[in-house]
Amino acid sequence: MINFHKSIIVFSTNTPTAQKQMVADLMNIPWSNSLGKYLGCSTLQGRPRVTNFTYLIPRTLNKLEGWKAHCFSKAGRTILIQSHLESLPAHTMQCFTLPHKISSTLDTLARDFFWKNSNPNS
Repeated sequence: MINFHKSIIVFSTNTPTAQKQMVADLMNIPWSNSLGKYLGCSTLQGRPRVTNFTYLIPRTLNKLEGWKAHCFSKAGRTILIQSHLESLPAHTMQCFTLPHKISSTLDTLARDFFWKNSNPNS
């Protein structure tokens, strides 16, 4: 049995809106431009772009906000980086290759935290 509450129809970009609505009404399934997320990863259609992975940067910054770099030794900062910051994009990286811009930004944030620059804006 099809669960229509969990179903979405995704059309080609060339399909007119009127046809999308007609088919969706006929099948009683909503239509969308994207498939959304599955297990925390975006379900991409087409080539992955930098904008698909920018959510990782605010998540990393949110983790860093709660930590005070000057309160930890270098060993403590290393453990925090390895156990928390490097685990945030791990699941995404199992599914997709991260764009260089995103991975270098994440590396920069971790490096700045390690060298006691916990506020990247200063």
